[in-house]
Amino acid sequence: MYAHATERVANFSKMLENCANYDKDVRHTGALDLCSEITKSAEQLEETLEKRICSAFIQHLEDESMEVKSNAVKCIQRISPKIREVHLTMIVTKLITEIVGGKPDALDIFSLTVRGVVNDCGEPYAP
Repeated sequence: MYAHATERVANFSKMLENCANYDKDVRHTGALDLCSEITKSAEQLEETLEKRICSAFIQHLEDESMEVKSNAVKCIQRISPKIREVHLTMIVTKLITEIVGGKPDALDIFSLTVRGVVNDCGEPYAP
């Protein structure tokens, strides 16, 4: 079990490194890999690792590449049911900040992402 957990964290760390790469294609692929691993896993992520992953997606929302931004919002929508409320709130807050004061080129995709995340929120997030 311990070797599996260590290997899993190492894999996530490598994907996070790819998310911060100078090459937009590597950043794009790193985010897709993270999203895929999160959605296929039945295990809840360790909280600090989950926060690092959510921070990487937030960084992608600010990326100069529209492809990276678009990919980030798709990934966010896919992982939103699997992450803790505090991290989802952090992401949605960033999206709303970008909608209100960000660049107009991403306004539509950010708005649709917020709408999708809110629609996908189930009972666990309801007060």
